Amino acid sequence: MKDILVVKELNTKNKNFSLKNISFSISAGKIYGLIGKNGAGKSTLIKEIIRKSNINSDDVIYTKSDSGISYISHITSFPNTFNSKDIDKVCKKLIRDWDTNKYFNLLDEFELPIKRNIGELSTGMKAKLNISIALSRNSKLIIFDEAMNGIDAVSRKLILKKLKSNIKLEPEKSMLITSHVLEDIEEISDEIIVIRDGEIVKNISSKDIKNYQKDDVLEFM
Repeated sequence: MKDILVVKELNTKNKNFSLKNISFSISAGKIYGLIGKNGAGKSTLIKEIIRKSNINSDDVIYTKSDSGISYISHITSFPNTFNSKDIDKVCKKLIRDWDTNKYFNLLDEFELPIKRNIGELSTGMKAKLNISIALSRNSKLIIFDEAMNGIDAVSRKLILKKLKSNIKLEPEKSMLITSHVLEDIEEISDEIIVIRDGEIVKNISSKDIKNYQKDDVLEFM
């Protein structure tokens, strides 16, 4: 498998937090889980990856620079007065690899209302909308940063199933999913990266995930 992203001895420091010697790689056709307690450094690491992926960096190498990284969190980036059609109009103008047909097919699959404003949607609906937006680009790496915070169990299962099937259909892509909910990560990931206090303390491969119990992984966090 080809590496889409390589992180090599990434170090960064600000007033309140630092990342220390972070190294890992992401290969096409796989889903990676990045787990850790709140404040462990997950979002800081994601921000550094996105920031450095567009420059000639020695410690963050994104090999698919012709297609930007898709990033999605639990926060919707569009105004509450926008509906799904408004989002499509904006994305068509701003995102060169935007796929309108795929976007509306995903909205239909998630049973999302086309004409209802974002501000009128439930937390679960907003999450499905965010997922639909992320998957409607041709990005080779899709990052979900705590994108399922506050979502009910039924919606979580539906979203996880969709993400897994998407990678099977498009094996040239990869996903990195951050969460402090271990059950989500265990269910979907091919590999699990555990971060604690700004350092990677464990990298569990797909062949070893089944050998780890929940309490084993929690000990690393």
